[in-house]
Amino acid sequence: MKHFSFLCFFFLLCFNIAEAQTYANIPGPENVLVVYDSLNQVSIDIKDYYQNARNIPASNIVGLTDLVNADIFDSVSNTTHRIEITQDGEIISDSTILSYGPINRHSWLYFIERIAAPIAYHLRTTLVNGEPLKNTIRFIVLCKGVPFRILTTPDHSGSCNQNVPVDALLCFLGEDINNPYHLMSFLNLETPSPIPPHPCRGIYSIENPYFNADPNFSMDHNFQPNFYSKYNYHFNRDVTLSYLVTHLDAMSFNDVKNMIDSSIAAINSNDYDWFIDADPTPCKGGAQILRQSATESVFDDLGVTNHFFKTDENVYTSHNKPVMSYMSNGTHTSFNGGNCNLFFNPDYIQTQLSFTYIAGSVFNTAESFNVNTLGTNPPVRRGGEMGQIPEFFLQGGTVGVGQVNHGTNGGIVIQNDIMLPSYLLGYTFIEAAYLGMNDLTDNRIVVGDPLTTIAWGKQTLQDSIVFEDVNLITGELDIAGNAAFITNGTTLRFKHNGFITGEGYLIELGRDYVIETINWNKSVFKSKYNNHPMLIWAPYPGEEYVDEYKIYRKWES
Repeated sequence: MKHFSFLCFFFLLCFNIAEAQTYANIPGPENVLVVYDSLNQVSIDIKDYYQNARNIPASNIVGLTDLVNADIFDSVSNTTHRIEITQDGEIISDSTILSYGPINRHSWLYFIERIAAPIAYHLRTTLVNGEPLKNTIRFIVLCKGVPFRILTTPDHSGSCNQNVPVDALLCFLGEDINNPYHLMSFLNLETPSPIPPHPCRGIYSIENPYFNADPNFSMDHNFQPNFYSKYNYHFNRDVTLSYLVTHLDAMSFNDVKNMIDSSIAAINSNDYDWFIDADPTPCKGGAQILRQSATESVFDDLGVTNHFFKTDENVYTSHNKPVMSYMSNGTHTSFNGGNCNLFFNPDYIQTQLSFTYIAGSVFNTAESFNVNTLGTNPPVRRGGEMGQIPEFFLQGGTVGVGQVNHGTNGGIVIQNDIMLPSYLLGYTFIEAAYLGMNDLTDNRIVVGDPLTTIAWGKQTLQDSIVFEDVNLITGELDIAGNAAFITNGTTLRFKHNGFITGEGYLIELGRDYVIETINWNKSVFKSKYNNHPMLIWAPYPGEEYVDEYKIYRKWES
């Protein structure tokens, strides 16, 4: 047993009580809104499984009842268009599209009337403990069956803030929760160039107010609704981020079920490496688009050594340990120099990679169109025949980020040097992803359970929480209630700023556990046995085993 316990009748050590937090505590199931298609049995099944797995309150469930083909009238143009739900329910498409101009509003109106408006109504009218749900929800989860993309011009490489994912629009839903039609102001009415590749015109950038909100990784920036704002020159006002949006979607119900199961297991993942294969001479891509060097620098500063980041001409298709991340240039990866001698086929994720993806593993490749689909089988590929994010989930991955279109507003890839360390230190996956996302309303997609975490970051613990298996503790855990419990076979692995403090006690449910610490000043934990005070003292790495200690009581003057 690699710890020491001391039974005593006086509490003999002064503990630092964590100061009241300035920002929100870590999110829980009460902060998640689950949206599903009530006409789609797979969508219903995913909603049911996720709700039960994460204990999502019934008040936080919204069923959409009218996601069918429909004629939509636009009072501005005084026209009616047939809007169809295409690509196996993934795309809201204007069937009357004939050219790149004028920009039609009908598919956006469909989205507002049949997706945004029901969500907004539920958020503003549902009360939980006297509080409107709109103030409690932080994350919106769209289950398979809810369209993820709006198509209002012929499909082409850019979004132009016209052919957009629904995600970013829902991010701003709370700016005027009483009038979801305010989202029409985000539609860019400037037509793209009619000349291929149809570059955007009149494009405006909506910078993400949450981007890099915690540059020093203080862990004090858990997301809160309507808290983060940023000035936008197009609107000549601040835009405010209401919610973070993600998808529970893959090729099948079983794939999504496995994603959910892995997300729950992720908190106990251990013995893995972070992986980035940054080809130095990719075809049609930037050598540092994955920000490998910056990510490695942050990891080094944090003392993180379990990573495998490469920038040579070799192509890595496997690793000797499970990986927590798969990052590469995907189908742009070349070998023998930058001559576009491509290594990967479009289906490389299924046929050429042989990694073991550990619970919590994340996908992020420098491919402009790696989210052509969230769940068609076989996966739809367009715009370059690239790997698709549902293939990662098919192979055992847990969460991921990607691009629907080629980025037009400042880059295409969510920044690994922000996302990965944020995730590593205890932010939920969705928070880490949006922290690394510089721009909204363009092309980015986040997929997976928003509550996925791989470490115990800074937080106030729920009362009577039980630690089991291997636990990476990277932040200060405040036992605000009566106690937290540690069981036989458990490892508490403290890294970075990890510590357990507070008014409550860390209580043994067995003696066969391990505590690993890196700081003498954070190696003693308040405990008790029956009604007697007790100390749990963790050994310090590199020191000899000590079986006797002298403990002194501090007398105040």
